Amino acid sequence: MKKLFALAGLLALTACSTSQLVDSLDIVQVAADVAAADPNIPASAAPYLTAVSNGAICATTELQSGDAAAVEATRLTACFAGAIKPTLPAGTPAVVVGEISAIGTAIGNFLSKVPTPQAVAAAPAGAFGFAPDAKTKPVRLSKKDKAKLADIHRRASKNLEHIKK
Repeated sequence: MKKLFALAGLLALTACSTSQLVDSLDIVQVAADVAAADPNIPASAAPYLTAVSNGAICATTELQSGDAAAVEATRLTACFAGAIKPTLPAGTPAVVVGEISAIGTAIGNFLSKVPTPQAVAAAPAGAFGFAPDAKTKPVRLSKKDKAKLADIHRRASKNLEHIKK
């Protein structure tokens, strides 16, 4: 339960910049890591956890793709399209319900930080933490952001291996 409170605190701290977009993706992965490690997670949640991990891998790849920001915005939103919160069986422990809910909240927070392609196209130069020429240039990532994306990708891949077992 302490992990859920810490996660809620992290969710409250995020805002909108490129680093904060990466941080909010990390929060998605932290929530997925907690749930994937819980031995009480029902088998019915495995497809959801798989979709979340695949979404995180997709997002880390897209953020580093070099695509124009407007294209990235569309693709980042699509990364989590398959992550549909599962219906948990009756009697599922409350902590497990909380873990699954925390993932959904984190995904919603991440997606709220991804500007729509229309917003990117209409925004002034440098808005949203994207390159000044957002229509043709990719998102700017610091070395720290790139390292964090690599770690998120690694952890999501590890969760996929764990879920398959």
